[in-house]
Amino acid sequence: MKIWRITTILFSLCLICTLSPIRAAAAPAAPLRVELSARSHPEVSLPFSLRFSVTTLIDAPRMRVMIVIPEGVTIVTGATEQILSMSAGETRIFDLKLMFQQAGVFQFIAGASIEVDAETRLSANTDLLIEIGSGQTPSRQFQKSKKRFKTKEGEAVME
Repeated sequence: MKIWRITTILFSLCLICTLSPIRAAAAPAAPLRVELSARSHPEVSLPFSLRFSVTTLIDAPRMRVMIVIPEGVTIVTGATEQILSMSAGETRIFDLKLMFQQAGVFQFIAGASIEVDAETRLSANTDLLIEIGSGQTPSRQFQKSKKRFKTKEGEAVME
């Protein structure tokens, strides 16, 4: 008799949990797509290419694009920050040539933000972790993530 009551109670709780609506607050997605990738196999003391692309879904008369280069990495060619204008549906590609000074794990962060008005910016960013081994250990790209969020003036654009 007790087992039947416990089973009935558990079943009722499960039914209530599955029927109740799930509500989760989600940040609005920015009308931007940001991608970052290594274009060649990086090794210590040898130049490699890093590609950063930005696509906007709306007209962006004032867009800021940037990439954060970690310590231990030297810029051979390319710019890490630009202010530009883009039309809806347009994609821009930025190539940087970089060189690792030592072995380790390095996080690159690329982002773009559109200044909508004096108080509002729409932003998107992504990161790329690259592990560089010492000696003959092959390098590998092992994590990519995307973060999209909307910020007000004065708040952090990229985290």
